[in-house]
Amino acid sequence: MGEVYMIMKNRQSGNFLIFTILFSGLLFRFLKILEDGHQTGVDTWNYHQLISQISNHGEINWNLNILSLWGFYPPFAEMGGLILRTTFMQVSGLSLEISLIFYSLAYSLLSFFSMFILSHRLFKKAWLAIYCSSAFYLSNYIVNGTIWIIHLRTDLAIFTPVTIFFLLEFINKKSVKHFLLVLHNRL
Repeated sequence: MGEVYMIMKNRQSGNFLIFTILFSGLLFRFLKILEDGHQTGVDTWNYHQLISQISNHGEINWNLNILSLWGFYPPFAEMGGLILRTTFMQVSGLSLEISLIFYSLAYSLLSFFSMFILSHRLFKKAWLAIYCSSAFYLSNYIVNGTIWIIHLRTDLAIFTPVTIFFLLEFINKKSVKHFLLVLHNRL
């Protein structure tokens, strides 16, 4: 424990530690993608069709109710996640499969930073925040949910630490701004 603290005392070493953790996690995910050779997941191919429908025709004709955006109304597909992935594909100009790889890798990095925000708020120590963030970033659920897959529940898991952070800020500061950020993050 003392060694980690000494490393974090030097800011350059701390930045190198964060870079090493992020790089090793991305390398692990990339090697896993090469090992699999194709997308995984039970619902992935159904989501492919829905994203292609949105991208090619520019309409979501199966969205029957506003609650369908969160999967609370049939067809029980969280349209918000599919719309976000379609937007990323359209903006990047990449094919669906390649854009999903980049999207998944970007989300895996986002998982590290979302947990860093919460753990730094809770513990006030950078080395402990890096440790907690690494544990979250390299956890089995986050790794499997961010490897060339459309897994909409992982989106919720990645943003949960940020929601808890805003909720704690709202409780401490009684600020309406933080409450609105909690609502926005959950919706």
